[in-house]
Amino acid sequence: MIPEIGSADWLRRLLLSAGPRIIGSLMYQSRLMYQSGLLLITLAIGIGRIAAAQTPMHQEPHHHLVFENESLRVMEPRIEAGE
Repeated sequence: MIPEIGSADWLRRLLLSAGPRIIGSLMYQSRLMYQSGLLLITLAIGIGRIAAAQTPMHQEPHHHLVFENESLRVMEPRIEAGE
């Protein structure tokens, strides 16, 4: 005999049989979203630190400005052997 869809017995059987799979799937999706968010935050912080750590060209002893105008900057690197 098949129970009616509206009966409590049908719902109980459904939750007991499929519940762990549904809950496991939801937990996996939640964990994946959390890990993705952490990755994006870590990348954003890392890129920000890299940009902040760059030395301005006028303070860099190995790069010398050869030519500059409003749309172009030409630099000549001078790096000695062994540096």
